[in-house]
Amino acid sequence: MGRPATVLGGFIGRSLLPCKPQNTMVVELNTPAGSVFSGHADGVELRTTDGMISIQPSEESYLNLTETTQIMLRVGAEFLTFALNNAAASLRNGCLTVVAEEARLMPATPASGAQ
Repeated sequence: MGRPATVLGGFIGRSLLPCKPQNTMVVELNTPAGSVFSGHADGVELRTTDGMISIQPSEESYLNLTETTQIMLRVGAEFLTFALNNAAASLRNGCLTVVAEEARLMPATPASGAQ
């Protein structure tokens, strides 16, 4: 796992957007090729090898170094889902930073339970 550690060292906790806007969180999704997503989200779900983790804007800090395989961002009424390869996530002061070796936007599908 030497390569992900090198990649992680450059990104975790270095959001370019202002942190903690009201009722949203800042999300930065980065790969070695550059930024994949940078913006505000109303909520985030991370699929990891250990199960699902839901993160709300009111949460302050969280660190996940297990393999994150998918991220779903709720941005208003829209849901953006990215498939991730070899990723880790860090939440600090309302800013979620996800660093992945690869990130691919998945086709839009209706969210279950969405109204």
